[in-house]
Amino acid sequence: MKQFWKTKNSFASSFYVWKIPLFLLIPALVVLALAIGLPLILLKKKVPNLETLCKPEAPENHWRYIVLHHSATHEGSAARFDTFHREVRGWENGLGYHFVIGNGTDSRDGEIEVGKRWKKQLSGAHAGDPRYNRMGIGICLVGDFENGDRPTRRQIKSLINIISYLSQRYDIPLSSIVLHKDVHDTACPGKNFPYKKVMKSLRYLASREGRKDSSSRDSPLGVRNSECGMRNYPALFTLQPALHTPHSGIGLSITDRAKALSLQSTAPGRG
Repeated sequence: MKQFWKTKNSFASSFYVWKIPLFLLIPALVVLALAIGLPLILLKKKVPNLETLCKPEAPENHWRYIVLHHSATHEGSAARFDTFHREVRGWENGLGYHFVIGNGTDSRDGEIEVGKRWKKQLSGAHAGDPRYNRMGIGICLVGDFENGDRPTRRQIKSLINIISYLSQRYDIPLSSIVLHKDVHDTACPGKNFPYKKVMKSLRYLASREGRKDSSSRDSPLGVRNSECGMRNYPALFTLQPALHTPHSGIGLSITDRAKALSLQSTAPGRG
């Protein structure tokens, strides 16, 4: 009898690990594995393949510049800016940028959204200068980097990745990656945009890939990036902030201003 109970107790103990019954432990381990592995799987799926994402639906343009912007709003997305550009600006092709990078408000943080102008390889409506609209790829980060906002880490990572890809594909030298304020009288993309950090990362990637920035012929207006911008125009944007309206960085005409302000009260991302 004593031997029977010893065998029974030994048999029963085999169903326990760390004093936890196996019928409870196994489901707990499955849940733990899913909790750790599922986010990693989903995160991997969210990382875009840039070659697929940036594949045009029309013959490719001869792009020579990349122009960087902020939306001048605290929130937004490509869809909301597209609506604004169509309804307020009256632009038939909508969204003036080629790409928009979200900040987690109306699109995912760091999400790269592709505009119609890129898919159709159309000139942009973002630079306020015909040359840079025609030959410049417009990339807009959601946020108001002139008035308190800063780009998120994911936004900067996505920005560096897409610039690196586009500059390689279209043989655009680093000297031709410019800020909006370098080619137009505006504060865009704002004083909190980390231009030096972005360019340092791009130079590192270029050197690692064996690419050289051998050309400076396309530097905007023959001026270094750091030498232009808002230095000579402080009054224009402090006394007349309505001229620098959200979503494009290009000033509205006086006749359009009333319509713009009326829509902006309900417009996306109005900070």
